[in-house]
Amino acid sequence: MIYFNFDELEIRKEESRQLRQLVYKLAEENTKLMGENKRLKEENERLRRIIRIFAGEEKTILKQ
Repeated sequence: MIYFNFDELEIRKEESRQLRQLVYKLAEENTKLMGENKRLKEENERLRRIIRIFAGEEKTILKQ
């Protein structure tokens, strides 16, 4: 005969639920950070281009 410890099962179920919530929260935060990283990379490239223009390496008119 098989016996179950229902208290242990409930604890595991709650731990699983909490871990799942944490994974979703971390995935959401990761998505936000990836978007911010992309924005910062674009800004960095824009600033580098400005520096190259002022250094005379690039003669293109800046797009506003």
